Amino acid sequence: MINIINQAADYKNTILLGELGEYLDCVLDEYGRKGKAVNIVFCDDSFIRQLNGEYRGYDKPTDVLSFSMEEGEELWDDGDEIADDMPRELGDIMISIETAKRQAAEYGVTLDEELVRLASHGILHLLGFDHETSPEDDEAMMKKQDELIAGFFRKYSV
Repeated sequence: MINIINQAADYKNTILLGELGEYLDCVLDEYGRKGKAVNIVFCDDSFIRQLNGEYRGYDKPTDVLSFSMEEGEELWDDGDEIADDMPRELGDIMISIETAKRQAAEYGVTLDEELVRLASHGILHLLGFDHETSPEDDEAMMKKQDELIAGFFRKYSV
């Protein structure tokens, strides 16, 4: 279950956000995470800078941050304290609209295309991909990211 939270007052493309949520739900299903909850927050540079500083030690804005709730199998031990019908959190993805706008201009793509790239990147991190561990892992993640982006644009005409 993808929850989209748009805190960016100047970004209004609710059609893209709905389609992105629908598509990423399918990606979760493909990876055996059907029913897992992911929150995607579209925010500004100030908010993501604060998070980047607090959690990664970088006092600067970034484009996307992913916060996994499944690091370590012990988090979901199927104890009886969580109701069966409650969605289990896979994690949160934060995306800065301001940084995405700058990158879209730099890369020569639309803002919507850049947001799809960043959301795809974030969901892959939550699914266990990590481009910072080795050149091989970087290549595998970027290949999968390209596949997700292409899959989204084959399905939706934004």
